Parts: sequence; C-alpha cells; structure tokens
Amino acid sequence: MSTPTDLESRIGAALAARAELVTPQDLRHVGPPVLPLRRRTTPLLLVAAAACVALAGVLIAVLPDGDRVAPEPTGPDIVVPPDVGRAWDRAPLSPPYAIDLDGDGRDEKVRFRSDRDRPEDGRVRLETTLSSDGTEVYGVVDLGHAGGVSPLEPIDADGNGDQEMVLYRADPGDELSTLPIVLDLRDGLLVPAPPSDPDLLRIGTIEVAGGTEHYDLVRTADYWVEDGTLHSVRSRRSFARVGMTLLQPEEYEADAFTWRLGEDGVLRPETSDVSCLRVVPEGRGPCRPGDSDLLPVLAPVADDTVGIGGSFSPDTGGFAFTASLEQATEGDADADLVVTQGSFPAVRVPLRTGADPLLFTTQPTHIWYDGPSVVVASGDGDEPLAHQVLVQHRDEMVRLEPVGDVPLGTGYIEGRAFRTWLTYDGDLLTAVAGTGDTAGPWDVYSWVIVDGRSMVAAPLDTVCFADPPDPVTARRC
Repeated sequence: MSTPTDLESRIGAALAARAELVTPQDLRHVGPPVLPLRRRTTPLLLVAAAACVALAGVLIAVLPDGDRVAPEPTGPDIVVPPDVGRAWDRAPLSPPYAIDLDGDGRDEKVRFRSDRDRPEDGRVRLETTLSSDGTEVYGVVDLGHAGGVSPLEPIDADGNGDQEMVLYRADPGDELSTLPIVLDLRDGLLVPAPPSDPDLLRIGTIEVAGGTEHYDLVRTADYWVEDGTLHSVRSRRSFARVGMTLLQPEEYEADAFTWRLGEDGVLRPETSDVSCLRVVPEGRGPCRPGDSDLLPVLAPVADDTVGIGGSFSPDTGGFAFTASLEQATEGDADADLVVTQGSFPAVRVPLRTGADPLLFTTQPTHIWYDGPSVVVASGDGDEPLAHQVLVQHRDEMVRLEPVGDVPLGTGYIEGRAFRTWLTYDGDLLTAVAGTGDTAGPWDVYSWVIVDGRSMVAAPLDTVCFADPPDPVTARRC
C-alpha cells in the first residue's frame, strides 16, 4: 500500500472531522429527496463539456489551494412533479402547444390535462413524446386559476439549442401579481425552474421598508419574453400603495434583467445589456441621460369655489348629485352642506370650517368616486385654509378624518410651511417643505381614502417649486 500524499491526508482528516459531527439525532427519516435531475445534452455540448473537464483538470493541478473557487451557496430546491393526472380530462380552451423541447429541430406537441376535482388550483398535467427518441415526458403544475392554458413564447434560457416552455400563474400571496413558470426538461420530466430571486421575476409589486400602518411602499415589477429570452424589470423607486390604489407615475425608470438557466436548474438574473429601461404606457425604452421619473400631475389647480348660497353639480360622468352651502341651522356651525341626488331626500351636514366657508366646485374623485364627495375649506385667509373632505357613507355624508403625520390645510408645522390644493383631476394634494426655506425640497402627498371614515396622505414625490404658491412651477430639485 502506497504512502498517502499530503493532499490525500488533508482530505481524509477533513472527512473524519466531518464524521465526528454526526450524532444519532441527525440520523432521522427525511422526506423524498429533491433530486439533482440530469438535463438532456446535445452531442455538440458533450464535446464542449469534455473540453471543459480537461481544462478544469489543468486548473486544479496548477492553482494553489487559496485560489480555488468556493462552490456557490445552495440555491432553491428543484421540485420533482408527482406522476398524477394520466386519466384527467383534456384541459378546456387549451390546444396542443408546439415547442422543440429536446433541441433536435423538430417540435413536440405538448397536450394539457386538467384536474376537475381541484379547479381552484388550476392543476394541469402536461404530456408529450420527444421526437428525438420517443421518450414520453410529463409535468404537473398549479396555475392558480381555472382558465385555459396559454403558454408564452418559448425561450432558450440555457443557450443549448432546446426550448423551455413558459407558463404563468397567480401569486398565492398577492392576487394582483402573476409569476412565470419556466419548465425545464430533465430526465423525462418537465420541471419548474425556480428563480434565485423571485422578487425580480413577477408582474406586480414588491413591498419594501418604509411603509406605515396606513400605506405600504412597493416597487413595481414586470416580465416578458422577447426573441426567445426572458426579461424582467423592477422600478428603481418605491411608490406608495393604499389598499388597491398605487401612486405610480405614468413614466418611471427601472433596472432591467435577463434570466439564464444554470446546469443546476435554477434561473438567475443577469444585468441586461441595456441596464436601465424607461417604462411608459406604450412600452419600454432605454433610459436617456438626465432623465428621471415623470413628475406627478400637480396642476392645474382647481381653485373655483362658492360660498353660502352657491352650489355645483360635477360633470365627471359619475354619480349625479348637487352640493350647496346654506345658512347654518345649528348655533355653533358656520354653514350647512346640503347634498341632493335625484328623488332621494336631501342630506344636510353642519360644517365647522371657520369664517367664510367655501365649497370647491371640483369633486375630489381621486379620494372618492362611488358617490358624492366634496371639499370644503375656510376662506378667511389669503388662500383656503382648514380643508375638509366629506363623502357619502351609506345614507349620510361623513367627514373623513385625516390619519398619519401629514397636516391637511395650509400653514406651518415645526417651522416648515405646508400647503394643500385640489387639482382639476380631482386629486387633493399637500406639500410639506423639507426645511424652513421655501425654496425646497418639498415632499408632496396625495390624500387617499383608507376606509369609510378616514383618509391618509400617501407620499407621491419630492420636488422643488420656482414659485411655491404655484404648483405649475414644480421641477426636479
């Protein structure tokens, strides 16, 4: 028996040390293993792989121990699909799908079967026969919806000449988000390839730090397939979300990623050649030097008001109503708000706004659109003060209580100016100066209803004003 080399001795000592760490508690029964399934390899790739192995041997021989690359941390598990659904019915609205799964240049026809006993899961079995060798392959996925199967354009995420099928499913944790399912052919199975960073691969939002009990801060994300490649973007900025309301500009900048499939079956993002994309309603394009997210719509200001004896009827195309200010019927009130809707009885609400009550003739539709809503204020200053928002709640008009730290109205807080105004789009906004200097920056907030009796000022953007009393002069600082 030959004398062990120094390397063999070091390996033996390391293995012995590892063995001593194993205790009886570690020797427990575990569930079915998550198998490292083999991927189909074309002859050309076999030749390339052999060359890589030879090169790796040379590198191991010549590199000192300290220069060897450590293995990557364990990635997400590859889940083997159960062999169920052979007797399921053909999935409705799901025609066979042509795709070259084995890379031989000929398309397979993938057929779909659905689990009628679990329609809420949208569980689907995929079946086909490989054109290269006649192997029968299958996969099972939960789409999260009971509609038909509609694959996206196929991709070649590993660059080996075959194609991966891309489906999509509802996100179980967020009903407004969808997630792609990339099916990779391994050992006769169509296996979902998990992404190493799921937050980067979705259509929807990603919650980030900085929110409050009344609103969340989120980044928006999107994915798509183009020219056989899976792409995604994530907004560079975060935006406020209050319930179903997302305060996102029409145009914003996003980081762009391209997804590659590794030998371990995991999808990993790479920064795209064009690393920044500007997302606009019509699509996406490269960011341009000096560009930033589109400024929020802060103007024109809806400053038309009526006093006691005046009225208005909105022309928004929504609920028809008439709102008017009348003399107060209670001794401590400044005026009465009277709202009428067709043949229904008029609703009268005493207002306590201060001297010279005003009723804005623009409806705050961004706050409440499913019924009457109005903004009132006091006109006893240079500009409207002490704003209040009243909305229909069942058969009455209620004042929405402002919650959070942002003041409503116009004045000063801790030596910093704040101003509130209504736009012709029906958005009620408040800007708070960041310092005692009115030159800015100013944090701008949009008021959003939280429930039937309260509203919150959610952050919209940070801007500077050439003329602070005139929102049309807003610009980037």
